Amino acid sequence: MRKLFTAPSTSGEDAILEEKMADYQKICKGIKSLHKKMQAHLELTRKQMASAAALAVELSYFHHETAAADRTVAFGQLHAELERIQLNSVEKLYHSEVKSKTEVILLQYPEVISHWKERKKHKAAFALQQKKYEEKQTQLKEFGDPGHAPSKKGLFGKKKTESEIAEELNARAQKLHTAQQNLSESTEWLNDYLAKFLASKSSGDLLDAPLSAIVACQDHLMKEGTRRMEKVKCLFPACEKYELTLQVYDEESIQEIRAREIADGKGAVFGRKIKSKTPSIICDCIAYIRNDSNMDIEGIFRIPGENNLVEKIKNEYDKGKKGALGVFVDDIQVHDVCGLFKLWFRCTKDPLLPYAQYEEFLTTMRQSMMNTDGQTTVEKIVSIANSIESPRKELLGLLMNFMFEITEHQKFNNMTAANLATCIAPSIARSRDSAPTAMLRDLHPLISTVTILIENAKLLDRPLESEISKSTHVKLKERQAPVAPPRNDSVPQTETPGGSTPPPGLGFEEID
Repeated sequence: MRKLFTAPSTSGEDAILEEKMADYQKICKGIKSLHKKMQAHLELTRKQMASAAALAVELSYFHHETAAADRTVAFGQLHAELERIQLNSVEKLYHSEVKSKTEVILLQYPEVISHWKERKKHKAAFALQQKKYEEKQTQLKEFGDPGHAPSKKGLFGKKKTESEIAEELNARAQKLHTAQQNLSESTEWLNDYLAKFLASKSSGDLLDAPLSAIVACQDHLMKEGTRRMEKVKCLFPACEKYELTLQVYDEESIQEIRAREIADGKGAVFGRKIKSKTPSIICDCIAYIRNDSNMDIEGIFRIPGENNLVEKIKNEYDKGKKGALGVFVDDIQVHDVCGLFKLWFRCTKDPLLPYAQYEEFLTTMRQSMMNTDGQTTVEKIVSIANSIESPRKELLGLLMNFMFEITEHQKFNNMTAANLATCIAPSIARSRDSAPTAMLRDLHPLISTVTILIENAKLLDRPLESEISKSTHVKLKERQAPVAPPRNDSVPQTETPGGSTPPPGLGFEEID
């Protein structure tokens, strides 16, 4: 029995090759688009320059009765001539560096597509020949099986002999070998070409010269135009006044853009990068939650707030209003503030727990399942947390210490460290993998990590109490003394002039 021929490439290799081909076609399509847009840009620049040059000449002629008549007219004409020269230079560079070098890539495109189509034909031919080859093998096998008589017949109904079928099998094998060789050659050619092409694209060499030339053209047009306009401005003293007007218009445009960003969920506060270890909105929320007996409310951070109210407060902060929470203090409950608190962390452009440390946390927790040394796990988790770069590191310490303070009220609020970790963890961390199953897979070790961080919050780097107070802008009513839960004797209490003991702060020691 002959050994069956195998396909030169597996389905996995075919998928990779198809992906490479798709990338190649996308790049070539982009280059074609670049040609069209650059040509359109040059045409538009030519029209703009012609218009600007004509305007410069007209403005110069308005001085024909002044002492500077000859000089201004001559300058206007020179200005127009220099713009034409400048545009010619840009067009030369475009044709020599941009168009010619990208056209080399596009000239090879038909050949690559031809090889790609040929490979598809060779692949289909190989599959057909392999099927026929296997059929002949089956026929030949029947001669060695006493229970099966050969069913194939030759001309005039004569049954084929074993030697005839073996001869046909050899002929099929030759055709199959040829098909296999053709497919292998076309696949190898495509793999080599696409590998070099995509490597050149990844390194930046593919379009480095053309793109650099485009940037140089833009820079040349802007610099030369600015230099000449500085000479024109001296003829019009009122220019400075109108420059100030344009700056005002710029500011108005920026405000309009900011308003659109707020509508899109990217305001002044939400949806931004973490740039402070004591964000004002977080400090405002902490101040509210610590006020009165809010931390004793059952289900704090677990029970959701009123979405419409949370959205209103969010919009006020996004408009740049500091201490906006105080405006709604008579309408909100602690659950609304907790919802706002979690929403800010959930909306940050990058999560509080950076991706690198996120993976380290999960790896450590998964290893701890096979390790009975709990103290070692705690030390590793704390060490990873303190390795996070500022200001995330200090903000994480602020958050975990605040969560720890809430657990001290668990006799009333029923929120243990594990319960709080379950509520807060999804807001401060996310996987690079955006698949819904990724978060579910990581959720258990993530909650265990946050639980350890809350329980060991005092070991984390955190902001000074004075820094937290400085970032708090919300104005609240004077707090009433709550019925306080049992306190740890190690936490010092401060007596007020009236003899009552106010609820403790975050309990942060000042760091020298």
